[in-house]
Amino acid sequence: AGSVPVYISDEFWEPFNIPFSKYVLTVAPHEIKSLPMFTEAISLDIYLKLVESGKEIYQKYFTYSGCANEIINILKLKA
Repeated sequence: AGSVPVYISDEFWEPFNIPFSKYVLTVAPHEIKSLPMFTEAISLDIYLKLVESGKEIYQKYFTYSGCANEIINILKLKA
């Protein structure tokens, strides 16, 4: 969607072990009031890299076919 997700949690779970630093801003609940400061501090270059990386990660892992393929690959490794 051309945006950077913001994940608010006390415990961060990274689906498929994809490092959030590649496509997400993580914020602990006690930091929510500082969220505008975090988002304003991100340079345009970093923002654009997060957006581009997010698009690639979305296609590979979070579309129906991408997610299904990842699950199949994981099951093959465990077999």
